[in-house]
Amino acid sequence: MMNLNPNAAKFIARQAKLQSKDAEDKADNAVEVSDEAKSIADDATSTAIDAKSTADEALDNSETTQQQLDDIILENGDSEAEVVQARGNEDLLYKRLDKTDEQLAEKAHVINVHEYSTIEGAITKASELKDDATKPVLLFSFKGDFQTSDTISIPSGINVIMEKTLIYTGSNDEPALIVGEPGKSNKGVKINIKVKRDSLSDWTDESSVGVRIINSNACDINIAEARGFTIGAQLIGSDGGFAYSEIHLGDIQDNKFGLDCTNEGSEGLGWFNENVIVGGRFWCSSSANTSLSRYGVRITSNDENYTNNNSNFFLKPSFELREPDDGEAIPLLIEHGNSNTFENCRNENNSDTFARFLNESTENTVTSGYGYIEIEDESKYPSNHLRSIRNKNEDNMNNLIFHSGDLQSKTFIYNETDERYNVAGMFLCGSVNSNINKSHTSITVNDRSITLGSSRAVGIRVDTSQTKKFVVRRDVSESNPGRASIRCWDENLDILYDEEIDYVKGKSSTTPTRNSNFGGVYRMGAESQSDFYFVVNDDVKFIDVLCGDCDISSFSIYTDENISTAFNPLTNTSENLATEPPTTGEFKRGKILYNDNSLSTGDNIGWINVEEDGCDFRTFGEIN
Repeated sequence: MMNLNPNAAKFIARQAKLQSKDAEDKADNAVEVSDEAKSIADDATSTAIDAKSTADEALDNSETTQQQLDDIILENGDSEAEVVQARGNEDLLYKRLDKTDEQLAEKAHVINVHEYSTIEGAITKASELKDDATKPVLLFSFKGDFQTSDTISIPSGINVIMEKTLIYTGSNDEPALIVGEPGKSNKGVKINIKVKRDSLSDWTDESSVGVRIINSNACDINIAEARGFTIGAQLIGSDGGFAYSEIHLGDIQDNKFGLDCTNEGSEGLGWFNENVIVGGRFWCSSSANTSLSRYGVRITSNDENYTNNNSNFFLKPSFELREPDDGEAIPLLIEHGNSNTFENCRNENNSDTFARFLNESTENTVTSGYGYIEIEDESKYPSNHLRSIRNKNEDNMNNLIFHSGDLQSKTFIYNETDERYNVAGMFLCGSVNSNINKSHTSITVNDRSITLGSSRAVGIRVDTSQTKKFVVRRDVSESNPGRASIRCWDENLDILYDEEIDYVKGKSSTTPTRNSNFGGVYRMGAESQSDFYFVVNDDVKFIDVLCGDCDISSFSIYTDENISTAFNPLTNTSENLATEPPTTGEFKRGKILYNDNSLSTGDNIGWINVEEDGCDFRTFGEIN
């Protein structure tokens, strides 16, 4: 309960005493009138005693009386509109007065920079007010225009709120703003920063920093703007830790390094661990140092004494760095950082490499939202991990049902005269029809791959009666990747191909397109090295997976948790077939070719090479 206001208590006591005096007067008058009135006087005296007791009790139990008074006012106070208005949002007037006193006390610790002749003067006043219990607020209000040609330094223990942008007008390579101090923990403060350079830095010196925030611990930080510096915002543990803070990012524009997370130590270690960094648009305009490389987030160490900056969580940053004319645009550069997570990143208008990991940086995880991403893991312990939302279906396809193996070693001359080749365990197709063949022309065997001509494909058949989702992964050259194609069959082995029916569907980014070659197929929309995810409809009972017009080393087929079988309808052997053995060339000793001619008694099953790195094929397996 609230304590009784002293004036109210005195009022109640005074009223009770007046009632007591009135009762005593009535008693005296009653005695003078008659003896019968004496009885009434006695009663009045008793009443007076009770009233006096009530007054004493009111004084002793002020909290109860105040509650009763509050209830009476609340019940009957609506009739006075002016009183109700004076209460504001409070139910009782004195509560609003108490809150007003608190607000006035709090306002006394808000230092509006606009009201001081210099920014430094406002900082000095804020420093005088701070103590162990009070953290004053340094306010850059909307009313002011704030510029500086030199570094502004704000010590630890001061909340910094920028409603208006601080503009750096100097020509030196130096921080525009520093918040915090080396060797001191800046704990539990609120920091809201807007800073930009009036002219773009040339990005040659990393001392050009928009804002450097030092040793923030369990802080609420918002960097709404950092524009035009070599380093837009730098978060640093200096002779201490920068940890357990939540940092919200806004417009991070036209910097060589948008956000630099780092450490250093002259008397001890510094570290940057266990922070949550939310959002941020990292981007460069079309005129920003067009011939220079740029980076979104860098995790590093200034002195390399502590190289284990870890467990920082970045949520949904957007990187639109604009690839320069000469150089690179890499969103994530992890030079010294372990076990950090970048979740649901946007990748737009950057270099092919999204994240680069160096030195001992390991066990970091990067997940893309919009756009495909690739990582470049040059670290000492290359166990950094990439996940893509767009590739989630492909990533879930872990059931391998077919792997071609090394196609170069499995492709062998079938008929030397006709220059026809056979691929062990698989069939070959020509684009003019839907036939499957044991051998075909227009195939070249290279050192580590085979080249299939524009009208040729190697393939395998897959039972799709139970499984409908698949991924084809191909090891193909970047210069000639070709496409994967899907030919559909019903249960009677009739081709399913229709201009109206989508027998094969895929993702929006890799939608299958119809093509009349090979008897009618659904193929990748463009030549690409990427995986091909697709789903077939219920009418499709078999598919031929064809890989053609490419330089290819191998291909694999994966499904989800269901069961499916890949097979070659032409033969059940995994060895090469031939109608005659080669007479020239160099082959491994023991290479076997099975005779694909019609066989009868006295014929041989096949040939085997008996010369190492030569060509001496002898018959074996005479049929009795």
